[in-house]
Amino acid sequence: MTVSRFHSGLERGNNSRLDTHGRLATCGGFTLIEILTALVVMGVATTIFINLYSASVTLAETNRGQRLATSLAEEYMAHILNDPKRFNWSAVFEAESPTELARVADPSSVEIPVTIPTFRRSLRREENLYAEYTQEAWARLPAPVRSTDANDGSENSADPENLPDPESMADPESMADPDYLELVVVIRWQRGGRDHFFSLTSTIPRDRAKDAQST
Repeated sequence: MTVSRFHSGLERGNNSRLDTHGRLATCGGFTLIEILTALVVMGVATTIFINLYSASVTLAETNRGQRLATSLAEEYMAHILNDPKRFNWSAVFEAESPTELARVADPSSVEIPVTIPTFRRSLRREENLYAEYTQEAWARLPAPVRSTDANDGSENSADPENLPDPESMADPESMADPDYLELVVVIRWQRGGRDHFFSLTSTIPRDRAKDAQST
């Protein structure tokens, strides 16, 4: 009897088998709903993974752009301070309002570092990267300061009784121009169809800028 049931199960195909009691049992498979549910879960997981990967790549490119802009700004600032004769300081001293920013260097392309890749493909990639960046410099005279010794660092400088008279502070004769210029370097570049910029501020002695202007 058992053998006949076994042969009968074989005739019915692979979906039938004998259980422990010798009775026929049908092997169950995945239903359509279970398959669709699995596909939806896999699709959502894949979409999340792709979005996270794209965001990480974008963040990495942004950070690289910021680091490169910072390095370029520091190099350009050092170049200005080391060789101020190549810049237009008269735009500051001859301006109608010297306390406003004046351009001392027109926008120009950045220089590729001397150490460059030897492979042609790597060199082309670096050239394309640096071609996106431009550099420019601005400068101005800071606002005049009071030419007195009220803030000489003495212990009584913060005493209300020793504070200067407001009328004397408003007197133009008691004001003096600072002995330095404010210098601003701006690096601009485009990435992902958007404009970016990074600025770096420093100072340069006023006499040095004037000497560079006269030569």
